[in-house]
Amino acid sequence: MSEERKQYILAKVERDVLLREIYAGEQQALESIVDQVLREPKADRWLTYEVLKRQVSTFVGWKAKCSQLRSESHYEVVIDFLDWLLAYASQPQIRHQKQELI
Repeated sequence: MSEERKQYILAKVERDVLLREIYAGEQQALESIVDQVLREPKADRWLTYEVLKRQVSTFVGWKAKCSQLRSESHYEVVIDFLDWLLAYASQPQIRHQKQELI
C-alpha cells in the first residue's frame, strides 16, 4: 500500500466538513476501510461496495454510537466516499518523476 495514496485520500476527507466529522468521531474505523481498499483492490467492485457499506453502517447512520453521526447527510456522504474510494483505488498508481528545469 502506498502511503502517498493514503495521504491523498485523507486529504480529501479533510476537505469535506461531514467526512471530517466522521473521521474525528470514527478515525480508526474510517482508516481501516481506506487501508482495506488500498491493500486489497477487489475485481468485484459491487461485492466490495456492499461489504464496505455494511461496515460503515455500524458507525454512521442510525446505528452510529456517536449521535452526531446518525444523520442522513453523514450516511450519504460516506456512501459517496466509498464509491469514490473504490474508483480511485482501482486506478493504476502513477509515479511522477520530478524533472529539473534547465
